[in-house]
Amino acid sequence: MIPRYQKWEPALLALVFFGVNGMWASISTTITNAFAAIGKIKLNLKLMVMWTALTWILTPILVLKFGYNGAALASALVATSSFVPIIILKKLLPIDIGGNITLNVTSALIMGAVAWVLVRPVSNLPGLFLAIGASGVLYILMVMALQRNKLFAEIASVRQIINKK
Repeated sequence: MIPRYQKWEPALLALVFFGVNGMWASISTTITNAFAAIGKIKLNLKLMVMWTALTWILTPILVLKFGYNGAALASALVATSSFVPIIILKKLLPIDIGGNITLNVTSALIMGAVAWVLVRPVSNLPGLFLAIGASGVLYILMVMALQRNKLFAEIASVRQIINKK
């Protein structure tokens, strides 16, 4: 569809790996912030040391084996170790991590499937933007349908905090 961008195709695998990293980062960042909020700074330090060590060990090995895709793979593997703070957090606090992400992941998967179906027959740039925009609107509608009460409760909570300052 966009011929001059075909030169980027070799980087798509790395993009997928960095996408996995981003997914885990959104979870681990929130959890490490929670640890800091409850005074578990040493725990954060230990996790950071673990992630640094894994990065230093995996990156050179995987770069030598797979080139630049190896660096992305190492990043994804290190990020996947974010299940460790999840386990620790569940022991410290009564929190339902799965319940907090399940509906968002469901909405994203449905949006992705619809986007894939909509984009496949598109042969021009305006059609591509229209398909992507329609998929984004679908995501918003899915979130509103599945989590309307929770969404409005979060908005009210943020407004309350802002109004106190």
